[in-house]
Amino acid sequence: LDRAECGPKGLTVDANYSSGVVINQEFTNIEGTEGLFRKVGAYPLTLQFPGRSAWDVAETRVEEGTLKVVNADETLETALVLTNGATLSMVGAASTLTLDALAVTDGTIELDAGDTVVVPADRVSLVGLKVKYATTPAAGTECGFLVTTGGELSDASKRALRRTLLILVPAAEFPKWWTRTVPLAAFAGTLLAVFDDPVWRLALTGGPALLEL
Repeated sequence: LDRAECGPKGLTVDANYSSGVVINQEFTNIEGTEGLFRKVGAYPLTLQFPGRSAWDVAETRVEEGTLKVVNADETLETALVLTNGATLSMVGAASTLTLDALAVTDGTIELDAGDTVVVPADRVSLVGLKVKYATTPAAGTECGFLVTTGGELSDASKRALRRTLLILVPAAEFPKWWTRTVPLAAFAGTLLAVFDDPVWRLALTGGPALLEL
């Protein structure tokens, strides 16, 4: 398409009928409006822009299934909403994702060790967030998943992060009983989870040196 624009009524992409939906088309808001892009359906939808970021839509809602980001250093000029059990996946080549805002209500961020989501602190809203690593991090690996910029997280988001479930998918050589969920602590800055068998530790940059659970 020469141009793809979203208006306030929104464009909905239903990924129920194809397992390989890929968008590499630039999307923007209709001039003078705040556009909405909705992803529904169980299959993944992949954003893959050749050479540069090309996503400038006021709100991107993932209501079902998975939204995959594959560029190593990606900026999406959007308020990303994960809801109803939906997933944002950075597994693979993606390493840093920068967003205008992030709102999660019962959603999962899936990533590799070292991947981070960067978002302004005062534009974060989190309820029922789960963080899932694709493989078990090696002992001593620092696994950041959220970097906040400017200002401070709201008290509500801090409380939600403390209740966040960290989900590990163990490597094949690890017994399945090593898989565990633990609450995460939170602060306004980079959050690091460090695995040191058999204790989960949270190392907080700019905060307490070590917090053991």
